[in-house]
Amino acid sequence: LRHDTELRTKLWNRVDLLKTRLQKSSIPYNPAESHIVPVIVGNAAHCQEVSDILRHDYGIYVQPINYPTVPRGQERLRITVTPA
Repeated sequence: LRHDTELRTKLWNRVDLLKTRLQKSSIPYNPAESHIVPVIVGNAAHCQEVSDILRHDYGIYVQPINYPTVPRGQERLRITVTPA
């Protein structure tokens, strides 16, 4: 039980850190209370390019979400924060 509480605390600390850094960098994101943080890119090609760079150069998989899942102009990266 204590381990679960520590993991939840670590998760939400990381979510808060990510959102703080996005805000300080003026990067638009959806501020919903979730460990999934959508970062609005607004361009399908750029969305895919950023996803590819993160995966190839940094080993971080961030899912690009494009039309028809979201309207054109609302393309986004779906960042899923974990305690790790």
